[in-house]
Amino acid sequence: IALCALLSGCETRRRVLARHDTRVDDLFIMAVDAAWDTDVWPGPDLGRDGPRDGPKAPAPGLRSCEPFSIPAGCSDASSEPNNCPQQATKLSGQGLIPGWMICSVSDIDYYAIDLVAGQSLQAAIHFRHAEGDLDLALYGPGGAVLAESLSGTDNESAELSAGASGRYLLAVWGAYGAVNGYNLQLSVN
Repeated sequence: IALCALLSGCETRRRVLARHDTRVDDLFIMAVDAAWDTDVWPGPDLGRDGPRDGPKAPAPGLRSCEPFSIPAGCSDASSEPNNCPQQATKLSGQGLIPGWMICSVSDIDYYAIDLVAGQSLQAAIHFRHAEGDLDLALYGPGGAVLAESLSGTDNESAELSAGASGRYLLAVWGAYGAVNGYNLQLSVN
């Protein structure tokens, strides 16, 4: 509690979490505060939206590459790291690509898809919401979010039409720090 008191706004965040009948200990509060205060929290801002209620935060901004340790049991460890645009897993095919996973609170999976102006991209992730809520976003060659899917149900999907030729990115992350496996489905026309 003494350490928590040193972190700015800790009591406010504890009240926000407690108001939603969420049982948390001080270590969790400190972890949330540390991530919040250093702008490394990969998902929605718990203080703005409250845990699991209200509108979700929008897609995360593209981030720089940082060291990432692969947690034990991560089912897609062979594709890690793909946690920043520079390390994005290049996808050249389409159809169902099974067996991906968001392995930790800091894991964001990035995928790169090269498109020609006028092509359309449909992307979907299939997962069970009850096991952890995942979200997805599509980014243009300049890094702007062009489409996102932030529902609170099973599965997410988004589509775009390429306004220019270039490398487009798909990002998948755990909403509110969720961890879950998913299957990725792509269609390029």
